[in-house]
Amino acid sequence: MNVRRACVAGSFYPENAVELKAMVSGFFRELQGKDSLLEGRQVLGIVSPHAGFVYSGFIAAQSYSYVNLADYDLLIVIGPSHYLRFRTASIFDGDAYETPLGRILIATDVVKQLREINAGVLFIPEAHDREHAIETQLPFLSVIAGEEPVPPILPVVVGTQNFEDLIRLSHDICQVTRGLRTLWVASSDLSHFHREGTARQLDIQTLSTIEKTPAKDFLSASMIDRLDMCGYSALMTMVSALNTHGGYQATATGYANSAAVNGDYTRVVGYGSLVLYD
Repeated sequence: MNVRRACVAGSFYPENAVELKAMVSGFFRELQGKDSLLEGRQVLGIVSPHAGFVYSGFIAAQSYSYVNLADYDLLIVIGPSHYLRFRTASIFDGDAYETPLGRILIATDVVKQLREINAGVLFIPEAHDREHAIETQLPFLSVIAGEEPVPPILPVVVGTQNFEDLIRLSHDICQVTRGLRTLWVASSDLSHFHREGTARQLDIQTLSTIEKTPAKDFLSASMIDRLDMCGYSALMTMVSALNTHGGYQATATGYANSAAVNGDYTRVVGYGSLVLYD
């Protein structure tokens, strides 16, 4: 089996499986007893941050807490490339991703079909060597799965912010996943390296824009100027796909920034989570 090994275990999150499971489970325990926002609604996608877990893990848990993996056949985990720019997207050419909590299978049949219809979907090894956008989502999936296997994933690292390429990618993913019950996981932090007051203002504005803008109006190349987030490409691909299937409603479920952890109020990174549902 060709496995993508964890590359940020021990830095972004604990490399010890017991410690990692305890940490992530602890985030979910903090949420117990909170009212459900989405009773009777189907979760179509989430936005989850991808920073070190001491910074953003609790925020990520606030979106994953609404996910029941038994409802899905395939998880489309999509995030931006942080270290390399390239045409459209790269998907690891292998069978599984691995974290200290175990392996999660890649939907290799879906990957093959996607590559056949979109020449921009490649395997670029350098795009995966240090990339954390996909990997940081996987421990949350393993924990909420419990004793059951996590459904196969379509792990997409996006190397462009070109609007037309993102829309084409979303349409092609929809085509090769037709008939499957899918959950989208868009991996993204919010603003980077502003002072805390400015960061908070920008981040709340970004979350509000996602919540309040109808899907049909959201799909505009100019939206990149209204969203201060590193995972714009992941969000736009997800929104385009969900719009194809009849749209969605969005609710922000959590927000924090790095100043609360490291005490640096001069260069802040924002973290937000959202749930998109029918």
